[in-house]
Amino acid sequence: MSGRWNLNLSWRRLFAQAVLAAFAYAFLEWLFFATMPSFMDALPLGRKLEIFLLTGLMLAAAALALLIPLRLLGEIPGPTKRGRFFQWIACLVPASIAAALSLLLIDNFTYTVFQFGIVTSRGAIRAGYAVLVVALLLLWYRWMLINAKSAAPKDDAGGRRRGLSMEKAAAWLAAALIALAALLGAARYLTAAKADAGSSLLTGRRPHIVLLSGEGLDSAFLSLYGYPQETTPNLEAIAETGLLAENNYTNAAHTTGSMFSMLTGKYPADTRLLYTPNILEGADAIEHLPGILQRAGYTTVQIAFPYYVDAYNVNMQEAFDEVNGRSLEDNAILASARAVHWEDAGYFLPMLGSRISDRLLHVFFVRGMPDPYRDVIQAVNPNTIGKGSDLARMGRLFRTLREAEGPVFAHVHLMDTHGAMFYPRQRIFSANQVQDREWMQVFYNDAVRDFDSYIGDFVQDLQSAGLWDDTLLIVCSDHTSRQRTNGRIPLLFHFPNGEYAGRIRNNTQNLDVAPTILDYLGLAKPAWMAGQSLLAGEPPALRPILSARVVEVDCPPPDWWCEIKPQLSEPPFYQFEQIQLVVCQEMYTLNLKYDYFSSGVVLNHTAPCPREDLPGPQASRRTIIEHLRANGFDVSSLE
Repeated sequence: MSGRWNLNLSWRRLFAQAVLAAFAYAFLEWLFFATMPSFMDALPLGRKLEIFLLTGLMLAAAALALLIPLRLLGEIPGPTKRGRFFQWIACLVPASIAAALSLLLIDNFTYTVFQFGIVTSRGAIRAGYAVLVVALLLLWYRWMLINAKSAAPKDDAGGRRRGLSMEKAAAWLAAALIALAALLGAARYLTAAKADAGSSLLTGRRPHIVLLSGEGLDSAFLSLYGYPQETTPNLEAIAETGLLAENNYTNAAHTTGSMFSMLTGKYPADTRLLYTPNILEGADAIEHLPGILQRAGYTTVQIAFPYYVDAYNVNMQEAFDEVNGRSLEDNAILASARAVHWEDAGYFLPMLGSRISDRLLHVFFVRGMPDPYRDVIQAVNPNTIGKGSDLARMGRLFRTLREAEGPVFAHVHLMDTHGAMFYPRQRIFSANQVQDREWMQVFYNDAVRDFDSYIGDFVQDLQSAGLWDDTLLIVCSDHTSRQRTNGRIPLLFHFPNGEYAGRIRNNTQNLDVAPTILDYLGLAKPAWMAGQSLLAGEPPALRPILSARVVEVDCPPPDWWCEIKPQLSEPPFYQFEQIQLVVCQEMYTLNLKYDYFSSGVVLNHTAPCPREDLPGPQASRRTIIEHLRANGFDVSSLE
């Protein structure tokens, strides 16, 4: 063994090992994501291959950045053993990459075949994985050490210099991969299209803008909309001098799709962002409301919930200065990749880093594996006051406005009304009752009352600070309770000094929020933005409003968030299982998986249309199909 530690290693082999290990890591992780439901689902093959090569290039660059200083240190004149010491340290770089990749391969295999893995490990099994990590690192280090040695090449049976030829082949392969990826990266930078992000010339008023969304707020249970229990007294007070939409609807049944369709002003069918793990791609990543406001001089902040309502997580670029306590400066990889238009690879590489770092921290008992789905359920408990509580979010919002030196656009998403269990801070409707089952109405009513009280306290704070008449407040929801799209959800505007007070009775949608904000500020609505401003009066009574949902969702480990079932990530409709159309009080639903069409009526609609004016089932089905066709879906199976 002592002879092995006296090996004289080849720096060329070490560099080749590191580069090839980096590209192998990128490829196998890329293959895992490319063959499972992921953000790559709807990407063409060329874009997918680009992600692999550019990710491999960035990993290889990071590995070389570690090796080059060691190589230079090893060249400083001195004892031979000191130079070899730096070579032995350098061997850790390719060995660590290979060990990490081996760990992920083992974890993916055991979970896929046996339904257990690092994420589900506890106690002694968790410690056993730590032993496995150390063993893999030692085995790969030994292999890299032996195969990087400088030795006289031996002739094979044909007289060829076998060792030298293998070393040259590895070096040439590593150089070829770097050159190919670099050329592709340069081409991406030079040919990146500049999307029309919208005009941002703002010369008039610049009030603070607060978009305050609640989780699963259902108009049917808000006294603001006629519910007999007094669940929203503060919202009712705001509505006296505000603009209230009586019949408002979501454009997506799930929080991620709903919130980011509102922020982009685009239908989910347009952006293909409906549910994790899909993200915003191409022009959709930079065409959005917060980007327009940011260029107009606004500080933009999102105070919501990681993974599900997180602009960085869905690849929304040039949008928010701060997202859930993080800024872009906190992610140098993503910021650098965006600067050269390698956005997809810049999004993918941190994801790979999280996959391995979360597992290593778990097996070495530093922290448990993140579980955003569980955190969402737990975060609705306001009895635990911390970064995840609605009380903390509202406090952060007020401090942001109070300390701001210029106008602020803040999107805040509150979670107390999430369900299926509720933990109200004040027990008004559920007093003396035990929550012994899910979705108990009295507990939901108290959660709504808590939401209302947060808004009431916020308004009082703004008034005390002299900010109320300099704030545009929009109160809305992502969807109705239980992630449905078949009911009305709240939409209430407070404009500074009580401007535009009144009611809108015809149907509105969350997509109308962005155009309304731009109209108030005097900014033109860009061509890519759907919806319409509500400041111009009533929308057309028969305007079609479309929403999307996916029904079959799994919430298992190993990768944190709920995932779309594999059969729903396939073409021609990918995640999209249902498209719903609302025209006045009529509602039509097309199930894309089974090509099943159904109809219904919106309950408690306040401005119903004469039946003879409604489009009817056949025309409504055609409207849904044309909506899909216009957004690039293959609808031949529906015709």
